[in-house]
Amino acid sequence: MSLFTIPRLSWAALALLGMLAAAATPASPLSGFPTEKGGSPTVTLLLADKGATTYAIHVDAGATAAEKGAAAFLAARLGDITGAAFPVVEAPPSGTRGIIAVGPAAAKRLSPSLPLDLSALGHDGVVMRTEGGALLLTGAQSSRRGTVYAVGLFLEKLGCRWWTESASTLPKISSLSVPSFSLRYRPGFEYRELLSYFATNFAVENRLNGNGYPIPESRGGSIKYRGPYFVHTFAQIVPPKEYFAGHPQWFSEIQGKRINKSFDGQLCLSPKNGDLLALVIGKVKGYLADAPPDSIVSVSQNDGAGACECADCRAIEAEEGSPAGPVVRFVNAVAKAIEAEYPQATIDTLAYLYSQKPPALTGPRANVRIRLCPFKCRWLAPYDSKANAAFFADLQGWRKWTSNLHVWDYTTDFADYHSIFPNLYVSAGNLRLFASNQVRGLMHQGTFNTPGGDLAVLKDWVFAKLLWDPSLDERALVSEFVAGYYGPAAPAITRYLDLVYAGDPMQQNHLLLSFMEKAYPLYREGRTLAGRDPELLRRVELAFMPMLNVLLVNWTSYRQQAAGGAWPFPAEPAELADAFVRIGAENGVRFANEARTSLSAWVKDYRIPGRMGKTAPEFEKIPPVDKREIQDDRFRLYKKGELVFTVADESASDGFAASMPGSHTAWAVQVDLPTMPAKPGASGRWKVYAAVKVVKQGDQGLAFTAGVYDLVEKKNPASIEIALPQVVGEGYHLYAIGTVVPGAKYIWVAPAKNAENAKEIRVDRLMLVRE
Repeated sequence: MSLFTIPRLSWAALALLGMLAAAATPASPLSGFPTEKGGSPTVTLLLADKGATTYAIHVDAGATAAEKGAAAFLAARLGDITGAAFPVVEAPPSGTRGIIAVGPAAAKRLSPSLPLDLSALGHDGVVMRTEGGALLLTGAQSSRRGTVYAVGLFLEKLGCRWWTESASTLPKISSLSVPSFSLRYRPGFEYRELLSYFATNFAVENRLNGNGYPIPESRGGSIKYRGPYFVHTFAQIVPPKEYFAGHPQWFSEIQGKRINKSFDGQLCLSPKNGDLLALVIGKVKGYLADAPPDSIVSVSQNDGAGACECADCRAIEAEEGSPAGPVVRFVNAVAKAIEAEYPQATIDTLAYLYSQKPPALTGPRANVRIRLCPFKCRWLAPYDSKANAAFFADLQGWRKWTSNLHVWDYTTDFADYHSIFPNLYVSAGNLRLFASNQVRGLMHQGTFNTPGGDLAVLKDWVFAKLLWDPSLDERALVSEFVAGYYGPAAPAITRYLDLVYAGDPMQQNHLLLSFMEKAYPLYREGRTLAGRDPELLRRVELAFMPMLNVLLVNWTSYRQQAAGGAWPFPAEPAELADAFVRIGAENGVRFANEARTSLSAWVKDYRIPGRMGKTAPEFEKIPPVDKREIQDDRFRLYKKGELVFTVADESASDGFAASMPGSHTAWAVQVDLPTMPAKPGASGRWKVYAAVKVVKQGDQGLAFTAGVYDLVEKKNPASIEIALPQVVGEGYHLYAIGTVVPGAKYIWVAPAKNAENAKEIRVDRLMLVRE
């Protein structure tokens, strides 16, 4: 339980927020108890009075484990709230005892005409109502989680909150009365998952039901993928190591050769491979044996590229206008074969990378789930904006084909979990966009392999609420979480959030020195407000961990921008590095990114201030905010000591340079192109320059090459080849590589394997100048 409680709203205040009655779907089931016939609330049930109760919780003897578990949970929490002991009974209590009926059998016993059809409510829909002097909390008949969710939602309306896996707020109400009300609701998304790092309790109490949660059936279970994995399963259902030697025709043909790969390799989905199809169908039926009825099997492409280029697959692609054509046809055949035996089961496949565009002729069957992935998107921009026009067109295309469309969304910076990633309100808007386009399930992939990330606890709670009810106001939810979770330190967190979300997230204003000059004092203020409470201090410091990381990573750049002016930060970056690692350790943060870099390894290169050189004359008149210098001590050197060396050089701007012999063509000098703040009215593009010196021995051929490589598009949006006659003089010269939008890219410089004419290539620094 958390250290703080939130005030309990009056029934009148709750009713003002209102919902529709049982006959209709309410607009917002979290906003209060709906009143009967739209009238003023009339208190009819006194559940507890001065710490005592006359009510018993009735659950049928034949109820499911989940329903019995929900009854026990309700009794325990009502006891915590009121101090009264609520007995759980299997036979309806007689005499003067009031009844709280939990589960469909108990509810039907009190209200035989109560509609509890699974087809209308699904496994997660809830019915909550008063009937005379009784309270009914149930899901549909034969549902798995509905009764669990009805109990949890009722407790939430009493003021209970489950902020994280271990932090909650329970009100204290010794005399608890409930007005007459009625609610029937089926959640906005049938599949709700946050692929983030937390466990069972948070998911159950916030009504998340995705595959990643280890929820026992006694608490409703979750919607499970059966089989080897929940995604990228071609190579797991048909392992190349096991089958390639005997059946090479089952695997992708790339440039005329069958390939034996699990990454960047796929199955050959040619209709001629009937034996492959039969094998997959047999394995899928095996995965579904004895599985819950709403189970899923993923039959989906491996990660990476590698779509089959054989004549048969290419012919289907041409007919369908998309590489998704062979995938959908193959998966449809699997789904058709299992439909009669497993009518509630679903075959899941991806619309991802090469298969994102929907086919033109063949739509997925009703028991096929398409999971669309906005991989090549600007995640800080709305999906229906110009920046994401291609993805939105694909969303619309898939929506026309299927009513079983799901989305696998992305809500973090996978290269740097602890960057400031201001996606909260954009992602909330995108969530509603998916709901309005009849997307049936949504998974947010966040910092899935470690605790931590940018305000992850806040985002997870808000996204969980919106997945259940997309009509909720995310800003009101944010305010509620901040007040309830951060207590006395909430004012500092609120001002920090206002600062982070002051403008368009695409502008990256959080990377400006002016932002840091306001954000860092809020970190100090939050720690002061936390006082001597170690738990609250831990929460506050974790919230500011991304700010410390951004300040540390951009230390040298901020020093350049400060240009000798005021410096309101620690004197040395090592102090920030130590704080970053300590806060991570105290919060169980294991990794800095998806690649599982440890926090200590992450800060290693930032503990010592980066070198700064003399200002290049060409850029002296450009304001500091519009230029960046990256010195050689921040280069990534490929095969250092073999293909590239760090050398002292008096003519270099900082006295050092990266030196490459002219005998190879490796991209031995690499520099990640950092995300840069955009300026209002500017293009967001930056010009990239390299300061290079060529030690010449002749004038024939190339001197060196350079470029910017896009990690998503897997190509160079900018590159140059410098011929030796273009190299004038013996010193360093600035060469313009091109103009690009920073982010998910890196700059590279390489020799041209022309050592007889270009003996050595030296790179002093890179310069970025705002367009």
